[in-house]
Amino acid sequence: MKISLSMSRLKQLPFVACISFMFLVILSCGKENTNPDDPDDPMVDSAMGPGLPGVVGTSAIQAWDAIPINEKNRIKTWNALFLHQSVGQDLEEGCKANGFPFEYFGATDIVDKGLMGGIFVDVGGIANGDPYEKSGFLKRLSNAAR
Repeated sequence: MKISLSMSRLKQLPFVACISFMFLVILSCGKENTNPDDPDDPMVDSAMGPGLPGVVGTSAIQAWDAIPINEKNRIKTWNALFLHQSVGQDLEEGCKANGFPFEYFGATDIVDKGLMGGIFVDVGGIANGDPYEKSGFLKRLSNAAR
């Protein structure tokens, strides 16, 4: 069986591909739920289990505000390390604005001063895009802090 395409059919292929792509895009679009606290939204699961990701809606702000200040301040006594490669700076600045600043974590520090944060490239010389090296580095830091 011989398969051949005429020149006119070859010229139609980009058009057919474009129409097919647009059809798939239209099919994949649906009504987006803009209310993150909608109890009818199947993505909202208030009964979180271990290891399950969740979506934090705007109700989390009120929940945080309702926690007594002495309970919130306990967070400052936890030995926690947050290393990132740039975007995490937003998290650090947000925490600082809410009264929970991170101490800078340098290459010679150990995790023993409460909330600590730093940048992988400063602390371990690890460039972005090397997840295995980052994971190993965090494990070594964790073992050193025991």
